[in-house]
Amino acid sequence: MKLQQDNNKQVETIARFLAGEMGEAERASFLENADRLPSNRILIDKMKRDWDLIERYTKNNKVDTGKAWDKLHDRFQEEKLIPASKNVFLLQRRVMPVWQWAAVFVGIIGLGLTTYYVANQKPSTSFITLTTTSDPSALIQTLKDGSVVYLAHNTSFSYPEQFSRDERKVELTGEAYFDIARNPDKPFVIETSSATVEVLGTAFNVKSNKNSSFELIVERGQVRVTPKSGSMESFIINAGEKLTSTANHFYKEKNTDNSYLAWKTKRMRFKDETLENIVKVINSNYHSSIMIESDAVAARRLTVTFNDSSIETMTEVICVTLNLKSDSASGSTILREANDKRGN
Repeated sequence: MKLQQDNNKQVETIARFLAGEMGEAERASFLENADRLPSNRILIDKMKRDWDLIERYTKNNKVDTGKAWDKLHDRFQEEKLIPASKNVFLLQRRVMPVWQWAAVFVGIIGLGLTTYYVANQKPSTSFITLTTTSDPSALIQTLKDGSVVYLAHNTSFSYPEQFSRDERKVELTGEAYFDIARNPDKPFVIETSSATVEVLGTAFNVKSNKNSSFELIVERGQVRVTPKSGSMESFIINAGEKLTSTANHFYKEKNTDNSYLAWKTKRMRFKDETLENIVKVINSNYHSSIMIESDAVAARRLTVTFNDSSIETMTEVICVTLNLKSDSASGSTILREANDKRGN
């Protein structure tokens, strides 16, 4: 059965599951039905994130739920975000179990709101979703924490505009290579339909498709993977190792595929990316030493595709597109304004 966010009964069932108010038999039956479709697990995980957000807030703040709900309702009503048919239900002031509050909360999100408020809480962060087509190029995105993500074809990747204070959580369907900026105080978490991947600072390639197939290969560092079905026992994957799944059974082994990253740099595509981030990616992949003369030049943005190009070709394309020039000095290539007299 496919779970739907606009089905009130199903939303309440999920909320009861998250609140721990199901018996053993009901919980087992719920999990069995939920695991039949990847979309079910994605919806449950989304509600769990909302649930955890409320729980963290109420633990850290003394919340008058009646007052908070009135404030939330008044705001939505002022902005005409509540259909007339919902008003009677929302205005009822009654004591409800936790799972019913959660169900109502998620139901409001289902109306299409992108932000929500609890008492004086600030708006939640919006998510950005990047989707690639069958184009074989790798779409490369640098996140605000400095992590770099390479998206393969037919992939969907979602990340927040601002990471939370305690973790950096993203979502992936498809294949991507991650080069994660190290931050021991804020782990990087990737949610897929098959497993949750947690890292501190490392580089690895992961594939997770809608049919529940999963593959992760670690290039350097260490990664923890927790399956979302079966025993749900976590696996620690080290550099040079691979974790794959077949019919929800996970297997760890040494990686023998030396060409697993061939797609990553053969055709690199950047979309409205800063020159600073583009140069960092080129230097990292080609072990080059390209430098940028000024912050103003580094901040310029560029949309470009490099198709198995040499360093010289990429440098020339950048210079022609942004009206720059390149000079050589002490083994490095320096990019600067075309009218800059230095280097002549």
